[in-house]
Amino acid sequence: MIGYFYTAAVYLSRPDSIGNAWIGISIGALLSGGSSAFELFFINRPESKIRALPFYASFFIRIVVHLSIIIASILLVQFIFSKIIGTRIFLIGDEIGDVLTDIGFSVVILAAIIFWMQMRVFIGSRTLKNLIIGNYYKPQTEERIFMIVDVLGSTAAAQKIGDDKFHEFLNRLFVLFDDVIHAHGGEVHSYVGDAIFIVWPFSDEKELNTKALVAISELNKVCEVKHDTILEEFGVSPKIRAAMHGGSIVVGEMGRRKRQITYLGNTLNLTSRLEGLAKQLNIPYLISDDVLMRMSLPEGITTKPLGEKAVKGSAKKSLQFLKL
Repeated sequence: MIGYFYTAAVYLSRPDSIGNAWIGISIGALLSGGSSAFELFFINRPESKIRALPFYASFFIRIVVHLSIIIASILLVQFIFSKIIGTRIFLIGDEIGDVLTDIGFSVVILAAIIFWMQMRVFIGSRTLKNLIIGNYYKPQTEERIFMIVDVLGSTAAAQKIGDDKFHEFLNRLFVLFDDVIHAHGGEVHSYVGDAIFIVWPFSDEKELNTKALVAISELNKVCEVKHDTILEEFGVSPKIRAAMHGGSIVVGEMGRRKRQITYLGNTLNLTSRLEGLAKQLNIPYLISDDVLMRMSLPEGITTKPLGEKAVKGSAKKSLQFLKL
């Protein structure tokens, strides 16, 4: 679409132009397809070597690759259309100024798209959208499901392999977990030490809320599938504990130079308490009845009632142990 409008605005009205809007459309499609493929398969993959480089090196490589894709797309489409039509087509013009204008315009559009993609990675797609449209400029009361996932045996693991290697180990796990969380409608709110705070909207439809339960099962599968590889590389077994609770929460923007969407309220506090209780009771997966009663149990997941347990800072809560 951008290729069409750009072509129509800049070239088709010129008396010296040869061709039609399909050239602009084709260049736009080829350019966006090539750049998207590069970002998806070489940058956003969990094992990406380019993303693991220092920022300046990664940035330089991406600039070079995208610039090459832009130039190659323009030249390839021109070549193909010249063969089809039978005449030398330079819709971008023979003048060097036309060439630089087209390349510069393409760079600006791609930079804007990549910037949007990177901001989504840094602060989350929902948070970015809400910050832009100002949904939470004034605090609002909403319902959310919170899940805290922490890595078992983290203290002993850090002592065994050292802080640097342990950081690499945690990052490897969290990167692998990210696709699972996103695929099941969740969003990482924050990383705190060896734990991930994940949030879902609390829906009136049980099937939508059940995605959070499925996510626990899938995260556990990731640990099982990648167990031997991670154990061989780091000398540590990837195992997790998860606690889930949900309910009313206050959501609003905080900060000035560093702005973020913040959740406040007893629901979040209780989720943290449940994670501590799960550790105390040596239970890998703990969920409150407040959440479970608004979900449908997916296939392969069962529960065992634990009855009411005292939770610090709250009245007793009815809890259940999830079996995957």
